[in-house]
Amino acid sequence: MDRAQNDRKFPRQVVISRGYGAGLASWWSGSTLDPYGLVESPILIDACKTQKSWDDVTALLIEAGYDEDAVMDLYGGGWPEADVAWVSGPYRVNEYDGAESIEERDSVEWRD
Repeated sequence: MDRAQNDRKFPRQVVISRGYGAGLASWWSGSTLDPYGLVESPILIDACKTQKSWDDVTALLIEAGYDEDAVMDLYGGGWPEADVAWVSGPYRVNEYDGAESIEERDSVEWRD
């Protein structure tokens, strides 16, 4: 995904899948739900930290008011490899063969 987030500068947490084979935000781009909104969601962050199952995660999202059909369409194959990362400004989730990483705007040196 090459969509940069807004210019929020305060540190915040996001959930990414570091393992190969299946991503989270990078694989949710076709969803009617906002992939970046989901990976920044306190629900997903807490579920990742407490190692909840994907079934538990989907139940929590539905309970919180997310559209049930949209939640059930999310692919959770990357959830077992999910990890919480910190960002402090605009970022994007990069994906290679299912493994996600965070790229922050200020971490890239551009050359002319």
